[in-house]
Amino acid sequence: MGGIRTIPDCLVQDIEINDNTVLLLPGVDIWAKDQHRVIIEKASILLSIGGVVGAICGATIALASFGLLDNRLHTSNDLTFLEMFSLSYNGKNYYRNENSVSNNNLITAGSSGALM
Repeated sequence: MGGIRTIPDCLVQDIEINDNTVLLLPGVDIWAKDQHRVIIEKASILLSIGGVVGAICGATIALASFGLLDNRLHTSNDLTFLEMFSLSYNGKNYYRNENSVSNNNLITAGSSGALM
């Protein structure tokens, strides 16, 4: 989205997972597809060992659907956005209506953060 073209440095299975790893999940509307589950699983492992995961806009839906926002402070485009597109989202009590939220090693942002 936004016309940004990205070229991956490596395949998902080759991502080095350690506490120095930073994984950025850009805002696109394709994260709900099953083919992307493997990268969300990597994000889950990364969060569990202290690496950093950043999720913007549509990527927050994937994290919500995988349960990664259920116990962490976070934001997105809006609370209703997460509830509408992630039927398994249970993190309502941790949602913050802010442009971006950093909580431990998770950073989340909505689509309008760059406009502020």
